[in-house]
Amino acid sequence: MEQARGDSLDLEQLSNELEQERQMRDMLDFSATDLRNTVSQLEKRLDSIEDEGNEWKTRYETQQELNLQLERQIRMLEEKKEYIRGNPTDRLSSVRSYEEMPVGLLKQLVKQLEKEKKSLENQLKNYEWRIEQEAKAYHKANDERRTYLTEIAQLYGSTLYKPIVTAKIVAINLLVTLQMVLTYEVSLNYLLTHS
Repeated sequence: MEQARGDSLDLEQLSNELEQERQMRDMLDFSATDLRNTVSQLEKRLDSIEDEGNEWKTRYETQQELNLQLERQIRMLEEKKEYIRGNPTDRLSSVRSYEEMPVGLLKQLVKQLEKEKKSLENQLKNYEWRIEQEAKAYHKANDERRTYLTEIAQLYGSTLYKPIVTAKIVAINLLVTLQMVLTYEVSLNYLLTHS
């Protein structure tokens, strides 16, 4: 009987071990499935990262190529600069370009430059005249202000007119200042629109 009990205990123990093995197998199956899903997600992410990497790699390569082209241009311009510095006769290349032009074209160019010169001289004279007019207007307004202030100061001596005179002084100063500002603004607008 003890043997039957030992067999039954062994059987129970084996049965428990078998159940534990099944649970372990189920857990391992679940874990393997979970790992497969994780691997597939990582592969998808890797593919998307590689696609992004290609875009950034392309941008990087394009930028490097652009940088190389710019470096070549810089070297070429520095070489030209050194050549011109080293060769003073080449400084006259712009003059030589005029020497190579036909006479008719040179005459047209001279006429055009003379027209531009006359236009610029006329603009300069106009601006000088405007500045002179503005200076005259400023001095006239300033003289009027001084005259008014003198008259007010004389009236201010009378105690009867003190409040009225004080109000007039303030009003006249404001009017003269306003007139000066408006004159300046008109001049400035004229200069800005005609320059």
